[in-house]
Amino acid sequence: SLHQTTDERRSRYFAQLQNDAGWSIRSRLIDMCEFKRHNLLDPMPNEPFDCIFIRNVFIYFDKKSKEVAVQNLIHALAPGGFLVVGPADGIYDLLGELNKKTIFLYQKPY
Repeated sequence: SLHQTTDERRSRYFAQLQNDAGWSIRSRLIDMCEFKRHNLLDPMPNEPFDCIFIRNVFIYFDKKSKEVAVQNLIHALAPGGFLVVGPADGIYDLLGELNKKTIFLYQKPY
């Protein structure tokens, strides 16, 4: 949600869609990102990620699958990298080796 985002930050990073249908990330930022499809139960590629966004995925996983997938994600983060999770995923107890920044934002130690 962008409701609590300042006007300056919103205009810097987002573009308003036609007919006030919402917002989209500015293309210059999208060009700096890499989007990948991956089976979370398999180890991630060797390249470390600065930030991983994952939301409403783990609601479909059993406990063991959550444990495996979360460890794969943590291992894939670069030192100092961020993991952004959703409120319904139920994985907070598995994120102990990450530093909690906010309720949904966790950082891997350097």
